[in-house]
Amino acid sequence: MIADRYFPIVLWTMMLAACPYEAATTTDSTTEPQGTSTTTGGTTEPTTTEAPTTGAPTTDDSTTTSTTGTTGETTTTGGDGAVTRVLYYPFVLHNGSAAAAAVRYVEVVGGVAQAPVTLVDPGDQPLVTEGTAGGRWAAYYTAPPGPPRMWLADLEGLASHEITLPADGERVATARLSRDQSHLIVVVAPLESSDGADYHHYVCALGPAGECELALVESAAGPSTYINVIHDISGKSGRIWYSAAEVDGPARTVLMGDVTAPADAITLAEFPDFDSGHLDFISLDEKTAYFLLADEAETHAMDISVDPPGPLVSLHPPLPGVRRSWSDDEKDLLLFVGDGLWGDLSHVEVDGVNAGPMVDLNTGGPGHVYAKPLLWLADRRVLILADIDAPMANQAYVLDTAEPDAPPVQVSGPLGATGTVDNAFVRGDAGHVIYYAKEAPQMPNGIYRARLEPPVEAHKFNAPQADGSNLLAGAFDVSADGQRVIYAGSEVAGRLDLFLVDFDGEVPGTPVNLTSGLQEQVNLLGYLGPDAAQAFFAGRDANNMFGALYMAPLSPEVGPPQAISEAGEQVQEYYLLPAK
Repeated sequence: MIADRYFPIVLWTMMLAACPYEAATTTDSTTEPQGTSTTTGGTTEPTTTEAPTTGAPTTDDSTTTSTTGTTGETTTTGGDGAVTRVLYYPFVLHNGSAAAAAVRYVEVVGGVAQAPVTLVDPGDQPLVTEGTAGGRWAAYYTAPPGPPRMWLADLEGLASHEITLPADGERVATARLSRDQSHLIVVVAPLESSDGADYHHYVCALGPAGECELALVESAAGPSTYINVIHDISGKSGRIWYSAAEVDGPARTVLMGDVTAPADAITLAEFPDFDSGHLDFISLDEKTAYFLLADEAETHAMDISVDPPGPLVSLHPPLPGVRRSWSDDEKDLLLFVGDGLWGDLSHVEVDGVNAGPMVDLNTGGPGHVYAKPLLWLADRRVLILADIDAPMANQAYVLDTAEPDAPPVQVSGPLGATGTVDNAFVRGDAGHVIYYAKEAPQMPNGIYRARLEPPVEAHKFNAPQADGSNLLAGAFDVSADGQRVIYAGSEVAGRLDLFLVDFDGEVPGTPVNLTSGLQEQVNLLGYLGPDAAQAFFAGRDANNMFGALYMAPLSPEVGPPQAISEAGEQVQEYYLLPAK
C-alpha cells in the first residue's frame, strides 16, 4: 500500500549488539498515530529478538507497520556500470542519545568506493534524521539548544538546500513528507512546551528543485481547537486531511480541505476522544477514508469522492484486539484475533466502502495462527506461521484467500516434534521464504530458505553458531535472483560477523565469513548492493560503540572489507539509495 522504500540499516541498542546510546528521537507525546499503518490493533507483538529497522511504513519485516509481500525488496538495482550510492550518518552524542553529525554519501564506481561527500553539514548542532530515506526527498533538522535549522535533500540528484523556518518556532518537533512526497509537513513548538495547543503546523508544496515556502495551517474546527496531526496531503488533488483537538478536552474532529485554504476544510467525522475513533489512512485513489473505531475494534470506510462525503460504513463486525494487514492494493484485509500470540485469521474483500463478508480462513482449526508475519504474497496468498501439528510449535504455511476452505500448504521443512519457526520473511526474492527456526526449544536457532511454490524444498544454510548464540531474526539480505544471501551470525562467542552463502538452485553452498579478519565486528545488519556485487555493513568496536561503514567486494571474487566512511567516523545509520 505504501510506496517502495530505501533500505535503512539502523544500529540501535539490541541483544547481540549492545550500544550504550539510543538513537535520538523527537516524537511528541501529544502526537497521535499518523494513520498510515497497515498493521493495526491491540495484539501484543511476540517477544522475539529481531534486527531493527526504521523509516516510513513498509520496511522489511512483519513487525513493521506494513506486512505486504513487496516489503523488504531492495530498490538498489542496476546493470553493468551502475553506480552504487550509500547515504550515511556519522554519530554524535547529544544529551545521552545518538544523533547525526552530518549527512554524507559515498559513490561506488566500478567496484571502487569514492571519497565521502557531505550532503548536509549542520556545524556543531546535532541533526535529527527521522523518517528520512523514503523517496526522492528527505528532510533533516537540528535539535536544541541552538536555533532550529532545516534542510531538504534531493536523494536522486544528491543536492540539498536550507529551508527557511517560521520565526515563531523555537524548535522543530517533527518534519516529514506527505505519502506522495509532494508536500513537506513541519511542526514547530516552544522549546520547553509539550502542550499540543502550543504546536504550530506548517506545510509547503515542493517545487521541481525542492523549492518550499512554509505556510501555517489553522484549524477549521473552531477557535477552541488546535491541529493535532496532519494525516496527509495530496499533490494530485491538492487536498489535505488533518485532525483537530479540543484545547480543554479529548474530543477530536477529522477534516478535509484544500491545502491552499485549510481553514475552510469540512468535517468528515467527530469523536469524543481518540480511542472512540480516528482516521487510519486515505486510500491510494483518494476516494475513501478509513477509520478505526471503538478502541480500534472496528474498521469503517467513508466515501470522500462525493460532495458531501458519505457516512461511515462498517467493514466487519467488532473485533476487540484485532490486528490488521492490508494488501498493497488495499483490496484485501486480513483480520487476526487472539487472546495472546495465537489466534484466528479472517479475510475481507474491500472495494472502497464496499466490503464482502468476513470469511474465516482454513488454518487447521481454531486458535492456531501466530500473530505474525501475516505477510501478503502475490495472487492474494498469505504467508503465516501456525502451530497446527503441535501446540506452540510453529511451521510456515501459505494460504490462498481466493480458496478460503483449502488446507494451508506447509512451506517450511521438518523440524522434529518440538521444533518451531520463530519468524519468516520474503525479501528481495519473491519466490522464496527465509525463516528462522529451532529444532528444539533449548537449541540455537538456524536460518532456512524454502520455495514458496511446489515442489516445496527447504534448506538450512547458516554456519554453526557459538555455544549460547542465536541468529538475530531479520539480519539478512537476499539478491533479486535469490542465489546470494548474506546474514549476521556468531561463529565466535560474543562476536557478530557477516556471512555470505551462494546457492546452486535450491542447494546452499558453504557459508563464507566476510568479516573474520576485521578487528571490529558487525553491528547487526548487512545489505547487498546492485547485482549483489558488494556487501555493505557498519562495524562496532570492543567498547560497543558505533564503528566505520564498510564495503566487502563479492564479485568477481570475494575480497576483504574496506572502510568507506571518513577516517575515525562512527556510523550510526546508513541507507542504500537507488543505483544510477
